[in-house]
Amino acid sequence: MRKSQLVDLVKPIQHFPSHAGKFFPVMNRLAAANRYPECPPVVCVVEADTAACLYKGAVAGDGAEYNVEGDMPTIMAGLACGEPNTTSWDILKNHVSVFAAAPDWVSAKAMRMLAAPIKGDPQVTSGESGAVTFGVLCEIMTNPDYQELKDALKLDENSQVLLFSTEGDTDPERYQEIVWEGKAYLDH
Repeated sequence: MRKSQLVDLVKPIQHFPSHAGKFFPVMNRLAAANRYPECPPVVCVVEADTAACLYKGAVAGDGAEYNVEGDMPTIMAGLACGEPNTTSWDILKNHVSVFAAAPDWVSAKAMRMLAAPIKGDPQVTSGESGAVTFGVLCEIMTNPDYQELKDALKLDENSQVLLFSTEGDTDPERYQEIVWEGKAYLDH
């Protein structure tokens, strides 16, 4: 995120969902959070459930790094890392509010929702890794099973949430299969 993008925001950002991925865009979100030191945003890191090394470390709660071994099948190829960036982990474990591990269907559903939004919202072409944060946000906001998390995060209809999609339809065939045909990744 460019500094000029932050300056243009009217209200402070309250929530910053970010995927972990190979390039750790979440680090940029944490740096941007310093813009509001009196009311820092809640930072949520989202990973593919099959490669959720940061989530695994957070659940362990011992501060150690954890790797995910073996195959990591996921449609979110950019998130199939399986091991934390050692420099970033030290910062993340102390500053991220929530670590989430999302299954593929969450990302696929988000891709479809972004491609065909409700009336008045802009259409967004987002690939699998880029759409997952929106998908997790939608699940938290609409699924009663996550009411406790929603309350803990203080998410409601007035929340200011900033999302970035970090990819478009990088694989046009797969994008069409997911968005147009609803192929696979629907079971949950």
